[in-house]
Amino acid sequence: MEILFTLKILALVVLTVYLIWHYAAKDVSIGIKLTVFISWFMTFSPIVVLPDDIYYVNKLIFFKIVISKRRRCLMMTQRVGRDT
Repeated sequence: MEILFTLKILALVVLTVYLIWHYAAKDVSIGIKLTVFISWFMTFSPIVVLPDDIYYVNKLIFFKIVISKRRRCLMMTQRVGRDT
């Protein structure tokens, strides 16, 4: 999954560079272009990061619930085994 995330970040960098190249006037200094790159990259990055973050958090919560239910079930079966 890290490879896919890296490819998404790389695509975001390429897209941001293309947008700056396309929309910036030729006489704009490199410092201004760098500032705009950083701000646009930070603005567009939640679009790339949030879907993966939401997926992994939901997956983690699901597995925590499953594990806790299994532990409770195991504890219940152990108690029933001792009672008989």
